[in-house]
Amino acid sequence: DLENQRSSQAAEIQRLNEQVNKRDETILSYTEQVKELADELVETRDQSEQVVQQWQERTDQLETNITELEETMAEQQNSATEAISQWEERCSALHEQIQG
Repeated sequence: DLENQRSSQAAEIQRLNEQVNKRDETILSYTEQVKELADELVETRDQSEQVVQQWQERTDQLETNITELEETMAEQQNSATEAISQWEERCSALHEQIQG
């Protein structure tokens, strides 16, 4: 009877050891999955930061281009205004010469 009890206890210990090993494997698997997901999240965050940085650079460049275009338009408008003014003066002078 003692031999049966020892045999039964050894079988129970073996079964419990197998359960512990299975749980350890499951925990290791979950740990690996969590690490993979964390790595993916970090990579996604890095990619998102790069995209945001690229858009910020593009926005800055567009703002610079707009400012330069506005300055160019103002210069061209001043030049056109000056040219029109000179043309009007010439026309007026010619008109006076013709009538004068």
